Amino acid sequence: CGAGNDRIWGQGGSDTIYGELGNDRIYGGSGNDNIDGGAGNDVIHGGEGQDVMAGGEGNDTFQISGKWGTHYWRSSDFALIKDFTVGEDTIQLHGDASNFRLGAISEGNTSGVGIYMGANKDNLIAVLENASTEQVSLQDKSFSYV
Repeated sequence: CGAGNDRIWGQGGSDTIYGELGNDRIYGGSGNDNIDGGAGNDVIHGGEGQDVMAGGEGNDTFQISGKWGTHYWRSSDFALIKDFTVGEDTIQLHGDASNFRLGAISEGNTSGVGIYMGANKDNLIAVLENASTEQVSLQDKSFSYV
């Protein structure tokens, strides 16, 4: 999409979406999506699948789960957030901090902070790449709850 404040909807299947300049709202839909918001204060909602998301420059919100529950409920589904900036970007989750836990993760070429949920808080729903558990806390302003 071009410059401006866009609303972009992906379809079922694996989509590649680039928002470019502007405050965009991007919805990936189901499938393994690759989403880049570009510059601006973007809201990015990946949907089901193994999604790779980057907000680009600006204060971005990554909607990992909303008022209807998590978007990543299967054991193979999770969001990989490539450029999370502490103090600038926000992760949106459903419920409150007690429903989740953070833990260091390192698998293959990916390392960072895993966000887990579930009865035993062992279901990986997102990874903040290149972040550490010393940088983020479920109680700080990096997380919002709905």
